[in-house]
Formats: sequence, structure tokens, C-alpha cells
Amino acid sequence: MNRAFIPCLALLLSPVSGCGTSRPPVVECGRPGPAATRPEPAPVTLRLDFAGAEAIVRALAQDSLSNADVDALLRVHGVRAMVDNVTRYVPGNGIPEFRSEVRHFARRKRAGDHEIFQLHVAWRERSRVRELIGAVRAQESGIVRETLSELEPYRPDTGPLSIEVYFTAGGVSDGFLFDHQTPPAFYANLARAGGDLKAVVGNLAHESYHVMQKAAQRRAGLHAVADSTDALPEAERLLAHTLSEGVANYVV
Repeated sequence: MNRAFIPCLALLLSPVSGCGTSRPPVVECGRPGPAATRPEPAPVTLRLDFAGAEAIVRALAQDSLSNADVDALLRVHGVRAMVDNVTRYVPGNGIPEFRSEVRHFARRKRAGDHEIFQLHVAWRERSRVRELIGAVRAQESGIVRETLSELEPYRPDTGPLSIEVYFTAGGVSDGFLFDHQTPPAFYANLARAGGDLKAVVGNLAHESYHVMQKAAQRRAGLHAVADSTDALPEAERLLAHTLSEGVANYVV
């Protein structure tokens, strides 16, 4: 609701009795009344981690990858999360399939028969991924400040919130998060940003708002929605996703 409209609405709803009773002070519509004292909002912070995207691009540039190389790659949090997210959407494809696919791609630099993890996209976009990493790093404090400032008027009751942001490359999603993620975190796929910094910033805002939604749901006792959406009955799951995505899209 427009804040300027609130005094007008309050005036219309105020009871007015007979003569001799005092009427509420007239407040001109379109102008806010005296500012109410509002508590300082709880802080929200974003911390950006580029290791996942850098590790994928670096690995794909190698002539070959040993089992130990792939082990090290999977220990990078953003990489492992990308693999786990693919498993969520394409069941039956996980760590063994990723191992095979990344080693095949490093040797041949072309997609195989089953390019589930979309490593060919990460390879094709490698220069733009590097450029985006450089651009975000150069403007990091401003991007974070602008993102949180734009979301603040719409932020639900999250309480203090520190959000981890992991950039990655490859996989089936532009951005994603896991229902039960602790601490609060989300993942952004730079290989699907088309080299567009504004698209990256928009993705940051969209996924940040999803994390805020989940934090507010937990504070309201809606843990089933916040922590296990995929386990809800089908109709409830549809409504939960529609509400979550619809509000985030509207806000951003």
C-alpha cells in the first residue's frame, strides 16, 4: 500500500460522534502524516564466493583430468552444489556421471552423447564468465549495496540474515538454492548469464529474495514450506512454488 494513502484511510475509518466531540486532525491526501518511530531493520548481508565458477573453467581448460583432479574439483563447494542440483532435476545423474563427463570434456573439448551437466556451455562461455567475475569483483560493494537496498522495501520479517552467494558454471539452472540449506545460501550460474552483468545482478536479487522468503517462513513456523517444499502434497507444492516465484519475480 502506498504510504501516502495510509493517513487518508485512517481518517475515513476514524469514528466521528455528535457535536462537541473532537474530530481527527485533517491530513491532506497524498501527504504522509508525522513519521512514526520505526525500529531499525535487522541487518542482511551478502558474501560472494567465486571459487566454483573459477574451478570449473580452469578444469575444462586442462588437456586431461586425473581422478585426483576431479576429487579436488568436487571439494569446491559451488561445484559440488551444481552437481547436486542436477541430480535433483535429472535423477540418476550424480557424482559418477559428472566424473565421466568432465574427464571426457577435458580431453576432447566437445560435448559427449549425454551432456547432462552442460559443461559445453561453461566452456563456450568461459571468456565471458571470467569477464563477469572481474566485473563483479571490481564493483562488489556497490552491487551488494544496491541489491539489498532494492529488496529492503519488500523484505519479509527475516531477522538478521547473512547470505552466502556461490558463483558456479554449468548445470541446469540459472540460479538455485536448497530448501534445507544452512547457513542461508544460493548459487548463481555465470555460464547462463550471456555475459550480461545486469542479468547477474538481477539473478542475485531474485535468489536473495528466495532466501529471505525461507527465513521469514521459518520465523513464522512454516518449516514444512521453507525446508521441504518438494515433500509437500502436489497441490500445496504447486501453490508454494507459484507464490514463491511469483513474488520474487514481482519484487525484482
